Amino acid sequence: MKNEPENNIIGICANCSNQRRNEFQEKYPECNLKLGDYVKIAVKDRDQVEHMWFIVQSVDGNKIIGQLDNIPVLVTNISLGDEYGFAYKNVEQLYKKEC
Repeated sequence: MKNEPENNIIGICANCSNQRRNEFQEKYPECNLKLGDYVKIAVKDRDQVEHMWFIVQSVDGNKIIGQLDNIPVLVTNISLGDEYGFAYKNVEQLYKKEC
């Protein structure tokens, strides 16, 4: 998200990703995502991992398409504004009004 401190975006180790994702999944196992919600996922590029926010563009069951809302610092396989597909099980954080 645009107002998020930069150190929060890149300051999380790759090993923490699984723990964050598991904690989120336990808290929101059946959360219905809607267009415009923000979700944070880990994007991998070779040996680099970066946790970034995506704006949900479409949801089809477990398949989500999001538009990247961060400027990547570590990964080079995606750019600000790119669409990216992922599964709900990869969501680490969610920003929305209601769940």
